[in-house]
Amino acid sequence: MTMTNVTTSAIMTFWNDLSLATSFLSITVSTSLSSSKELPPIAQELAPFVRESLQYLRGKYDWWLNLSTILVVVGVICELPEIVHDLRELFSRKHFQPPEMPSRNPDIRLEKIVVILGLFGWLLVVGGVAGEFFWESKLSTANEEIQSVSDDLLRTTQIEVGNARDAAKRASEYAQQAQSLSSYAAQDAVQAKTDAGNAKILASGARAEADALTGEITSAKQQAADAVSKLADAEKRVEEATEGEAKAEAELQAIRTPRTLSDVNDFVGELKRYPGTEYTFALVAPDAEPIALLRQIDDALQLAGWKRVKFDPQPFMGFPIFGKDDMIPIGTAIGVEVAVESTASSDSLNAIPRGYWPPQVTKAAALIKFMNLHIAPSGNNVNKQVVVTSGSSAVIRISIGKKP
Repeated sequence: MTMTNVTTSAIMTFWNDLSLATSFLSITVSTSLSSSKELPPIAQELAPFVRESLQYLRGKYDWWLNLSTILVVVGVICELPEIVHDLRELFSRKHFQPPEMPSRNPDIRLEKIVVILGLFGWLLVVGGVAGEFFWESKLSTANEEIQSVSDDLLRTTQIEVGNARDAAKRASEYAQQAQSLSSYAAQDAVQAKTDAGNAKILASGARAEADALTGEITSAKQQAADAVSKLADAEKRVEEATEGEAKAEAELQAIRTPRTLSDVNDFVGELKRYPGTEYTFALVAPDAEPIALLRQIDDALQLAGWKRVKFDPQPFMGFPIFGKDDMIPIGTAIGVEVAVESTASSDSLNAIPRGYWPPQVTKAAALIKFMNLHIAPSGNNVNKQVVVTSGSSAVIRISIGKKP
């Protein structure tokens, strides 16, 4: 392949990337960037990555702008031989000779080379100046778009903070209502106990007059039974109010608490039985909480001697958590999922004892087991079944979705 073909291929590849990224950006954020309202959910998820993509394009524009400047400098240098040649021709000519009779015979071949070199330098200067104008405008546009996306992210974050405050306020109001109900129930219980005492007094008097007042005794017993029933109902209401308050507090605490990897030393110790196991992150939700959990899991697996590999093939757009050359695809999954390839189907694996499973399936099942034990707060954080797809790769794929 010639140098011209290589250069042409590089330019066409960059232009295709530029066109694809520009189309994606226009579809994703064209309507949201001009609005003062909160971004749509899909735009909120993709806005951080859009900013990363714009920064990547800005770097490309800056590279081409520098290349255009270099072309101008090279073009000016290429014109220098022609200027030197003209100056030598001017000062070497004798003043008394007519212009058509030079004092020496010029080297025709050298003159052609100088002229061609001067023309090439002129073309470089023209192309470089045009490139500086074009790529400088592109660089300015990219900077404006990056600022717009950053402003929208800040606005969306402020709106989400306000919503979170409103939710916390409503939860506090619910707790206060539960406390009020508990107070009323306690008052009912006191009243019921008083009624029961009165009923007991009536029953005691009725016993003294049992022979003459059999009917009154029966009535007093009925009143006592009603009072006991009221007392039981009041105690039940108190218990229900207390349970409702505790449940509301537990739910509020679960919402506020992010997922973390607990007992890391035990987790690492269990997985050290499978050193050298290759894994990759096949998906991560576009939120700070799942990204933080991904980093904790990756650190623990590294301590256990496992080996992280890049996701293959690399997505065109993803989160550069481990660098721009190691992108992780973006997704909207819920919870944590572990997948692996096998030549045997899931039904075939379930039909045989676990000790006869392929090694990669056994390791994936162990990873699910220990993540279920060590990811807090406990709950349906991890899919309890290994997702088995057809293939021969031994790499375990981990997907980190949003909190259930």
